[in-house]
Amino acid sequence: QITRRLASIEQALTDKQLKETAIKAAAEKNRHIFKTGFARLKQELNEATQYSEQLEEKLNQDQLTGSLNRRAYDKKIEDEMERFLRYGTHFSLLLIDADKFKNINDRYGHAVGDKCLQEIIKRSIPLLRKNDMLARYGGEEFVVIMPETDAAGAKEAAEKIRQTIGKIEFLYKKETVRVTVSIGVTQVKEGDTSHLQVFERADVAVYKAKEKGRNQVLVH
Repeated sequence: QITRRLASIEQALTDKQLKETAIKAAAEKNRHIFKTGFARLKQELNEATQYSEQLEEKLNQDQLTGSLNRRAYDKKIEDEMERFLRYGTHFSLLLIDADKFKNINDRYGHAVGDKCLQEIIKRSIPLLRKNDMLARYGGEEFVVIMPETDAAGAKEAAEKIRQTIGKIEFLYKKETVRVTVSIGVTQVKEGDTSHLQVFERADVAVYKAKEKGRNQVLVH
C-alpha cells in the first residue's frame, strides 16, 4: 500500500513537472512572440514618426527657395503672439519686399527672377540668429520673426539684410542685374490682440519705404 502511494505521488510529481515544463515552454514562446511583435511595432512607430516629420518639413518648405513658407510663418507668429499675450514676451517682425521685381521678371525672365529670390534667402539667413525665423510670405515678399527683440534690434538686423542684398549682382547677356529690397519693421506692443495687427504695421512701413524711394528700412 505504501509502495502504491509512493508510486502515485511520484507519478503526480512527474505529471506536475511535465505540466510546469509545458507551461514554461508556452510562456517562453509567448514572451518571444511578444518581444518580436513589440520590436516590430516599435520599428513601425519610428518609421511612421520619421515619415510624419519629413512630411511636416515638406509641407513647411517653399519649393522655389527652400526656405520656410507661409504655413510655417502662420504657426510661428501665432505661437509668438500667444507668448506675448500670456507672458508679455516681446518680438519684432520684418517684412522684406523686393523692389521693382516685376520689372526684373519682365526684362530678364522668370529664371533670373527666381535666382534673385533664392539669393535673397541665401544671403539673409547667415545674418539672423538661430531662433529667428525667415519665411517666404508669397511672391517677392519675405518675413522674419525675431523673438525677444525690440524694434531697435530688428532695425539693425534689417539694415544688414538690406545692405547685403544690395550687393547682389547677376550677369545676364553681359548686362549686370541688381536687386534691392524695402523692409518694414515693427514690434509687438501693448494693446495688440492679434498678430495681424503686427503684420499690418510692417506692411504699412514697407509701403512708406517704397514711397520714399525704395531700398531702405522703415520702422513703424
